[in-house]
Amino acid sequence: MTAAANCPGRDRRRERNGPRVSDRIDGIAYEVAGEGPALLLIHAGIADRRMWDPIWERLTGRFTAIRYDQRGFGESDDPTATWWLHEDAAAVLGAAGVDRAIVLGASMGGSVALDLAIDRAELVERLATVGSTPDGFDHDPALLARFEEVDSLVDAGDIDTANELELQIWMDGTRAPGAAEPAARALISETNRALLERQPDLPEPRDLEPPSLFQLGRLTAPLLVAAGEYDQPSTRRGSELIADRTGSRFVEIPGAAHLPSLERPDAFLDAVLPFLGGQIA
Repeated sequence: MTAAANCPGRDRRRERNGPRVSDRIDGIAYEVAGEGPALLLIHAGIADRRMWDPIWERLTGRFTAIRYDQRGFGESDDPTATWWLHEDAAAVLGAAGVDRAIVLGASMGGSVALDLAIDRAELVERLATVGSTPDGFDHDPALLARFEEVDSLVDAGDIDTANELELQIWMDGTRAPGAAEPAARALISETNRALLERQPDLPEPRDLEPPSLFQLGRLTAPLLVAAGEYDQPSTRRGSELIADRTGSRFVEIPGAAHLPSLERPDAFLDAVLPFLGGQIA
């Protein structure tokens, strides 16, 4: 299920230290490892593909796992025009030689997974979203006000304070500031700060029309919806809405906020692996 060696627009970069191989398709960096059913991982909007590091080896032990950096993130190129996030996901699957995959998306990555399953249903065997809301969902005013505060800080050039505020929103969640697991918080502090410096002037991606909120009834793939115990109430409300409208199961990951796969990897895998492996618990 790996990509053909002569795939157009693709080159291979091997890190000097370690076995990781980074492939590229149209400027998008991705990795493929393991054997078994194809599993596509789509990262959150405050992270890059490294957010899957704590569970990567366990996933590659039972899946052909594929992870990538979305445009403007990690090792991938910045977008130069408007684009569809879910079409990039489809392009990565094609470059990896995969016709149909299980899809796991966190936060924004879960929204991308929903769009992919709605618009390119033939590519998605089943999907799980984690701390995700559908495009078109209205967040609570209190959370929107915090988003605006982050934007104002970035506009003022105060990247450090903006980054800390986003860490409190997403990594600490409803707990006290600094309560998130330290290593997980440190990684997201690094990746999100780089994103805040990199992304303000990038073009916006295109959305489905109508947004996925109004197309959830078109989903045909089995779906599992998950969220962390301490995630933002607005995000949990959006996740529960997805589950309610699709008749899907909702699971809570204990001891974590927005990124449970990073903060509580064992609990996360206990909750999602039976579903990803084809058994709906």
